[in-house]
Amino acid sequence: MTHEALLNVTKHAHARRVRVQLFGLNRSIGLSIRDDGIGIATAAADSSAGFGIMNMRERVRWVNGNFFLKSTPGQGAEITVEVPILD
Repeated sequence: MTHEALLNVTKHAHARRVRVQLFGLNRSIGLSIRDDGIGIATAAADSSAGFGIMNMRERVRWVNGNFFLKSTPGQGAEITVEVPILD
């Protein structure tokens, strides 16, 4: 997941900075990847042009997690994933 997101930043975002954070939540673990690049158009994220994003969403779904994508054109993008911790 992290590899795919960073690969997308490298290929498409034209970002100068990327922040990767791993954090604990109540009964889950979270990952946030944020860049200061050109952003992701919603249509691209939901189409075949956004195949990497679709793959990430699917992987997160396999482990009963939640995938969030926030983006503003010209202001970068942020992917946040939350995955439950199993007992």
